[in-house]
Amino acid sequence: MMSNLYGNPHSRSSSSQRSTKLIDDVRLRALAFFNAGPDEYDLVFVANATSAIKLVAESF
Repeated sequence: MMSNLYGNPHSRSSSSQRSTKLIDDVRLRALAFFNAGPDEYDLVFVANATSAIKLVAESF
């Protein structure tokens, strides 16, 4: 992070594309760590545990 500029992953700038690639790479690495394939599972990043619990609770 000290040698690259990262931007909002929802825009189209080069810094945004760098952020999007980094997020996608981390998502795949986390799924691989849990031996879960991206074709079967989705990994969602949330701000904190409360947000995670709320997301799960609202899904039912």
